[in-house]
Amino acid sequence: MYKHGDMDGLGTRTFANGSAYEGAFIDGAMHGEGMMHWANKNQYVGIWKDNMPHGRGVIMQAPSDHAQHFNNGGDNHGQQVWTR
Repeated sequence: MYKHGDMDGLGTRTFANGSAYEGAFIDGAMHGEGMMHWANKNQYVGIWKDNMPHGRGVIMQAPSDHAQHFNNGGDNHGQQVWTR
């Protein structure tokens, strides 16, 4: 959905480098629950605020099977979990 020319609500944004975000937008910004698939195969699933990871989330780093949980605005801290 669009509101005043900006994405608003649920949607998908694909970037020129091949990365893609699926989730909530507010006034064109990634904001709320969403998932980012970066071109390098890393993924983040969690909460976004103003286009930045914020709050609870999990980042999965490729090609390893390493997942890292964290709780605040992109600070990579908290429980680390090997998924294999």
